[in-house]
Amino acid sequence: MIGEHIRFSLARRGEVLVNTRERRTLPLDLRAQVDRLRRAYRDALVAVIEQGRRQRLFAVEDPKLAAMAVFDMVNGMFQWFQARDQADVDRIAGTYVDAAVALLRGWGGYTLTNAR
Repeated sequence: MIGEHIRFSLARRGEVLVNTRERRTLPLDLRAQVDRLRRAYRDALVAVIEQGRRQRLFAVEDPKLAAMAVFDMVNGMFQWFQARDQADVDRIAGTYVDAAVALLRGWGGYTLTNAR
């Protein structure tokens, strides 16, 4: 899901930027529609994380918070990354998928107190 999110974001950079930065300028009824779609999309990732949690693949206590953290991580990338070719897109998507999975696997039990 994350790899496809990245590929979509890179292929439709303009639309993604408008959605991210200009959504607040929409009339309220249209913004509400867009926000509902965004929540549904977020909830789809939450469901994937919950399934991974049930299968003991992910160590997260709050799948919704974890989904928002993953989206925050990947949504910034399309603003600075310029792919030279499809191999570049595949490389960055794979790297970010690995980072997201590592985040979800290692989420549980880590606190700032443990880091000291």
